[in-house]
Amino acid sequence: MINQDINLYKEKLLLSEKQESTIKQYLKYIEEFCLVENIQSKEDINQEKLISYKSYLENKYKTKTVNIKLIIINNF
Repeated sequence: MINQDINLYKEKLLLSEKQESTIKQYLKYIEEFCLVENIQSKEDINQEKLISYKSYLENKYKTKTVNIKLIIINNF
């Protein structure tokens, strides 16, 4: 199910004329989030999982990277 949502998001990015490299990066961030937080559908995404993922990111990345990834996921 989540793959269908990701494909729809990819189409949205293509229509907004994002660069192919940008689209790949955005999708990579979303897929990483889904893997780490065991997201099976968009309905699984909630504030609790976003907070959990943020904590996970803060242990691995600089603040700027964390913020970029969270912005992209929120946009998704």
